[in-house]
Amino acid sequence: MKTVTTLAGASLSLVFLAGCIHVDEGSYSDADMIARNTEAALRVCGEGHVQEVDEDGYTCKKD
Repeated sequence: MKTVTTLAGASLSLVFLAGCIHVDEGSYSDADMIARNTEAALRVCGEGHVQEVDEDGYTCKKD
């Protein structure tokens, strides 16, 4: 009986861990986010005034 309980517990743990590992990116990729952030940076900072753009956002150059 102890073996059955141990196996059931281990199986249940694996199911929960597999659920935690699954990550759904949706329909966006890093390249899509960089393209959107680039457009926003050009609108906000102005052409020639963008310091950095990545998937998290952008930075304008300080004058």
